[in-house]
Amino acid sequence: MTGIAESIIGGISRLCKAEPSVRLAADGGAAFYPVSDTLKAAFLDGGELREMKIKVKFKGEVPSELFGAAEEFCAADFSRFDIEGEGFRIIRVEPLERPAMESCSENGMNIVSFVIAAEYILEKEQL
Repeated sequence: MTGIAESIIGGISRLCKAEPSVRLAADGGAAFYPVSDTLKAAFLDGGELREMKIKVKFKGEVPSELFGAAEEFCAADFSRFDIEGEGFRIIRVEPLERPAMESCSENGMNIVSFVIAAEYILEKEQL
Protein backbone atom coordinates (compact mmCIF):
# COMPACT_ATOMS: atom_id res chain seq x y z
CA MET A 1 0.00 0.00 0.00
CA THR A 2 1.18 3.52 -0.68
CA GLY A 3 1.81 5.82 2.25
CA ILE A 4 -1.31 7.89 1.59
CA ALA A 5 -3.51 4.80 1.09
CA GLU A 6 -2.15 3.34 4.32
CA SER A 7 -2.83 6.59 6.20
CA ILE A 8 -6.37 6.93 4.81
CA ILE A 9 -7.25 3.31 5.58
CA GLY A 10 -5.68 3.58 9.03
CA GLY A 11 -7.65 6.73 9.84
CA ILE A 12 -10.97 5.32 8.64
CA SER A 13 -10.50 1.98 10.38
CA ARG A 14 -9.54 3.64 13.69
CA LEU A 15 -12.69 5.77 13.62
CA CYS A 16 -14.81 2.68 13.00
CA LYS A 17 -12.87 0.58 15.49
CA ALA A 18 -11.96 -2.03 12.87
CA GLU A 19 -8.34 -3.20 13.04
CA PRO A 20 -6.95 -2.91 9.51
CA SER A 21 -4.98 -5.62 7.79
CA VAL A 22 -3.76 -6.18 4.26
CA ARG A 23 -5.07 -9.77 4.21
CA LEU A 24 -7.88 -11.52 5.96
CA ALA A 25 -6.61 -13.84 8.68
CA ALA A 26 -7.66 -17.49 8.71
CA ASP A 27 -9.61 -16.87 11.93
CA GLY A 28 -11.44 -13.79 10.63
CA GLY A 29 -11.11 -10.03 10.93
CA ALA A 30 -11.33 -6.99 8.68
CA ALA A 31 -9.26 -6.14 5.62
CA PHE A 32 -9.07 -3.00 3.50
CA TYR A 33 -7.98 -3.05 -0.15
CA PRO A 34 -7.40 0.16 -2.13
CA VAL A 35 -9.20 -0.45 -5.43
CA SER A 36 -8.59 2.83 -7.27
CA ASP A 37 -7.33 6.36 -6.72
CA THR A 38 -8.55 8.87 -9.30
CA LEU A 39 -8.03 12.57 -9.90
CA LYS A 40 -11.30 14.53 -9.68
CA ALA A 41 -9.92 18.10 -9.97
CA ALA A 42 -6.59 19.90 -10.14
CA PHE A 43 -6.20 23.21 -8.30
CA LEU A 44 -4.23 26.25 -9.47
CA ASP A 45 -1.85 25.96 -6.50
CA GLY A 46 -0.84 22.44 -7.60
CA GLY A 47 -3.03 20.57 -5.13
CA GLU A 48 -5.54 17.92 -6.18
CA LEU A 49 -8.97 16.63 -5.26
CA ARG A 50 -8.82 12.83 -5.43
CA GLU A 51 -11.13 9.91 -4.72
CA MET A 52 -9.89 6.60 -3.37
CA LYS A 53 -12.20 3.59 -3.56
CA ILE A 54 -11.57 1.00 -0.86
CA LYS A 55 -12.97 -2.53 -0.71
CA VAL A 56 -13.72 -3.53 2.88
CA LYS A 57 -14.08 -7.21 3.83
CA PHE A 58 -15.23 -8.73 7.12
CA LYS A 59 -14.54 -12.42 7.72
CA GLY A 60 -16.04 -14.54 10.48
CA GLU A 61 -18.15 -17.54 11.36
CA VAL A 62 -21.59 -15.95 11.90
CA PRO A 63 -23.08 -14.20 8.83
CA SER A 64 -25.54 -12.11 10.86
CA GLU A 65 -22.70 -10.69 12.97
CA LEU A 66 -20.68 -9.88 9.84
CA PHE A 67 -23.63 -8.09 8.22
CA GLY A 68 -24.28 -6.22 11.48
CA ALA A 69 -20.65 -5.06 11.67
CA ALA A 70 -20.64 -4.06 7.98
CA GLU A 71 -23.89 -2.12 8.29
CA GLU A 72 -22.64 -0.38 11.44
CA PHE A 73 -19.42 0.55 9.62
CA CYS A 74 -21.40 1.94 6.64
CA ALA A 75 -23.72 3.90 8.94
CA ALA A 76 -20.86 5.67 10.75
CA ASP A 77 -21.09 9.46 10.63
CA PHE A 78 -17.74 10.28 9.07
CA SER A 79 -18.65 13.99 8.83
CA ARG A 80 -17.99 14.45 12.55
CA PHE A 81 -14.39 13.25 12.25
CA ASP A 82 -11.36 15.07 10.91
CA ILE A 83 -9.02 12.66 9.18
CA GLU A 84 -5.77 14.34 8.24
CA GLY A 85 -2.38 13.03 7.35
CA GLU A 86 0.86 14.43 6.13
CA GLY A 87 -0.03 16.43 3.04
CA PHE A 88 -3.68 15.36 2.72
CA ARG A 89 -7.08 15.86 4.32
CA ILE A 90 -10.14 13.64 3.84
CA ILE A 91 -13.23 15.69 3.14
CA ARG A 92 -15.81 12.95 2.55
CA VAL A 93 -16.22 9.22 3.21
CA GLU A 94 -19.28 7.32 2.10
CA PRO A 95 -20.28 3.77 1.21
CA LEU A 96 -20.78 3.17 -2.51
CA GLU A 97 -22.62 -0.12 -2.17
CA ARG A 98 -24.51 -2.14 0.42
CA PRO A 99 -22.71 -4.99 2.19
CA ALA A 100 -23.02 -8.28 0.31
CA MET A 101 -22.09 -11.89 1.01
CA GLU A 102 -18.91 -12.55 -0.95
CA SER A 103 -18.11 -16.06 0.24
CA CYS A 104 -20.22 -18.44 2.26
CA SER A 105 -18.92 -21.23 4.50
CA GLU A 106 -15.41 -21.35 3.09
CA ASN A 107 -13.72 -23.58 5.68
CA GLY A 108 -16.47 -22.61 8.12
CA MET A 109 -15.87 -18.89 7.54
CA ASN A 110 -17.97 -16.28 5.71
CA ILE A 111 -16.93 -13.03 4.02
CA VAL A 112 -19.07 -9.91 3.70
CA SER A 113 -17.72 -7.05 1.57
CA PHE A 114 -18.59 -3.55 0.36
CA VAL A 115 -16.86 -0.54 -1.22
CA ILE A 116 -16.41 2.90 0.32
CA ALA A 117 -15.12 6.10 -1.29
CA ALA A 118 -12.79 8.54 0.46
CA GLU A 119 -12.56 11.93 -1.22
CA TYR A 120 -9.47 13.83 -0.16
CA ILE A 121 -7.42 16.92 -0.90
CA LEU A 122 -3.79 16.26 -1.68
CA GLU A 123 -1.69 19.27 -0.80
CA LYS A 124 0.87 20.69 -3.21
CA GLU A 125 3.85 19.61 -1.07
CA GLN A 126 3.05 15.91 -1.68
CA LEU A 127 3.03 16.22 -5.47
